[in-house]
Amino acid sequence: ATKALLTAIKRGDLKAAQAAARGLHLPDVRTSNGGTPLHMACFGGHVEVAEWLAGRGLAVDAADGSGGAPMHAACFAGQLEAVKWLHGRGAAVGPGDGRGATPLHLACLGGRPPVVRWLLFYGADAGATTRMSGEIKLEPLAAQNSSFPDLLDANSSTTRHAEQHPPRLIPNSSAAEQYSRRLRADNSTVPQ
Repeated sequence: ATKALLTAIKRGDLKAAQAAARGLHLPDVRTSNGGTPLHMACFGGHVEVAEWLAGRGLAVDAADGSGGAPMHAACFAGQLEAVKWLHGRGAAVGPGDGRGATPLHLACLGGRPPVVRWLLFYGADAGATTRMSGEIKLEPLAAQNSSFPDLLDANSSTTRHAEQHPPRLIPNSSAAEQYSRRLRADNSTVPQ
């Protein structure tokens, strides 16, 4: 039943997830990397499924095996609607996972400018650092090396801060690849 549930959530199939969930205590269901079904739904951008899961007792701030919340998964995958939904349900935009990686780090790591823009507007710390292996951090961006131009609208209350310290990911490629593989593996495989 757990495999059928996680497969349905991965596909975003609410009816199949509801059927597969009969008899399961959903807060106890975990993916192979310790994520909850809500992590998986948010990674896939399945807000309707995420809403149903939250209604069944899954916490929006539950940690996976690395200490990441569903917000981390949604930001890495670039699922802006899931990010907005999580924030509306009380999820914070700034906390780091077990290695200090914030949702903003992961949005940059995943190459997700719309999510980066949204996180900065809602108060994400562009100066946050992480303890991931290698050097992955946000740093002031040289004008000639802009990865995320026009991050915020001119009328944004945080435009001045973003202009002074726009985010740039400076990854140690092995650390970035390792984190990417972990998240993608967790959301592409379902435990037996």
